[in-house]
Amino acid sequence: AFCDLAALVDKFFNNMLHEDLINYKIAGIALKTSAVLHHYKISSIIREEEQIQKKEELANLETVSVSSGLSCI
Repeated sequence: AFCDLAALVDKFFNNMLHEDLINYKIAGIALKTSAVLHHYKISSIIREEEQIQKKEELANLETVSVSSGLSCI
């Protein structure tokens, strides 16, 4: 499920400030967790993009080999 981490963290801190119940330990855990999730999300997107690029490069090499009459060994 898609979740906007920035909006969720912002809402969490706004609620904490509104309730005047500031807990730095919980705030730190929330920030660290959101940073870890964001890092994982970005890393997985980069990995997927790298796989797509490798497939495209392989397809281009196969196209060049076939069109030039060369065969791969």
